[in-house]
Amino acid sequence: MFSDKIFLVSLSVSITAHFGFLAGMHITDDPNRPAPLQKIEVTYQKIELPKKIIKIEQKITRETAAQRKEFDFFPKSENNLPPPPEFNDYSEENRFKGSLVKKPLILDIEPAISGIKSVSIPDLKADLSVDKADLPKNPVYLKYYQQVRERIRRYAYYNYSRTDSGDVYVSFVVSKNGNLQALRIIDETSIPNDYLKEIAAKSVKDASPYPPIPDELNYPELSFVVIIAFKLE
Repeated sequence: MFSDKIFLVSLSVSITAHFGFLAGMHITDDPNRPAPLQKIEVTYQKIELPKKIIKIEQKITRETAAQRKEFDFFPKSENNLPPPPEFNDYSEENRFKGSLVKKPLILDIEPAISGIKSVSIPDLKADLSVDKADLPKNPVYLKYYQQVRERIRRYAYYNYSRTDSGDVYVSFVVSKNGNLQALRIIDETSIPNDYLKEIAAKSVKDASPYPPIPDELNYPELSFVVIIAFKLE
């Protein structure tokens, strides 16, 4: 009787064990059972691109120069404007240095005017007193007077930039060392034009200092009257 109970218990345990084993195999072999999830590790790698420097400065410079040349319709050799004149600086400071210093004339850009401008100074000689009446015959004086007139004419030409025309009479005095001592516009005989009078006075002032009076003349100063004729052709 007791052995029958043991047999039944053993049989029950065996059946239960086999049933569990078979059930586990059935679950494992089920094709519809989803596969377990796996963790995926993603690693990012930083890639540094090499810096590429392109030098274009020289290329741009050459292209700019080529473009500038393409639009240069007027070669320098065909420029009809005369260069600014250079005059000797006869100031006392430079004369004592033992050599004359070139003083360039600094000018503004001339405004465009229609026509050809002309400035001349007719020969009136000097405003001479009785004791200097022999000067016009002196070749030293004639040369000096010509230098004074030419300096004034050149400055007047570059200062003259409008279409006004006419003659202006100017009286002035030059000292022994070439400095301008006095200046006066002779209104009675000059054209009634304020612009031309202003240009005439400015030109006589700009031309100073003049060359020193030659020692051969032996005069402490000389007075002159000149006509500055402005004309637009």
